[in-house]
Amino acid sequence: NISPIYPPLGLLYIAAILEKEHDIKVVDYDADGMNDQKLKQIFKTFNPDLVGLTASTANINSAKQIASLAKQEGIKTLLGGLHSTMMPEECMNYNCFDFIVKGEGEITIPLIVDNLDNKEFNIDGMWYKKNGEIIRNKDRPYIQDLDSLPFPARHLLKNPTAYKPPDAMREPVTPMMTSRGCPTRCTYCCTKHILGQEFRFRSPKNIVDEIEHVIREFGIQEIHLMDDVF
Repeated sequence: NISPIYPPLGLLYIAAILEKEHDIKVVDYDADGMNDQKLKQIFKTFNPDLVGLTASTANINSAKQIASLAKQEGIKTLLGGLHSTMMPEECMNYNCFDFIVKGEGEITIPLIVDNLDNKEFNIDGMWYKKNGEIIRNKDRPYIQDLDSLPFPARHLLKNPTAYKPPDAMREPVTPMMTSRGCPTRCTYCCTKHILGQEFRFRSPKNIVDEIEHVIREFGIQEIHLMDDVF
């Protein structure tokens, strides 16, 4: 039984924004020891209006399975992350996803949640289906003021200290991002498509505040910086 290396930082950023106005639940399929039956039980008891997933290309099939379980319960589904940004057309052609989000989701996803009952979505950064036809909204500009984002909602993890990177010297560990974007154009890397080529960074005070927060709230002993450029 291998412990997952890092919590889903992207989901936790979006959760931190959504929890201000909505009841939300974060489920880490691996860290929480999930199986399909347990997940179905959560869908039944929590009864969400929307299930949001993130997926890279390596785990898109798992995301499709989870989304299909949600659809069986009549729940709307949304896919964000690496694969939906790089392969939006492919993802929209799967019947299990109602919406896909391209690029950063912190502004786009709350707008979708606030407008879930609508039949049309004039929201930049997302695609959706209307009467079987794919509607492709334009891309959303990158977030310029990273200090405006709340810290990732690590408190919503079932076990925030369950993550064990193999190179950690001291535990518990948490990942952190102090900047986004990378100005280079490496052919093997998709950061330029997801977080853009414009380098954006948080203020030193905002970063130190988060460091103090994770030490105080979770007893974090080691921080791993996930920036593409540090």
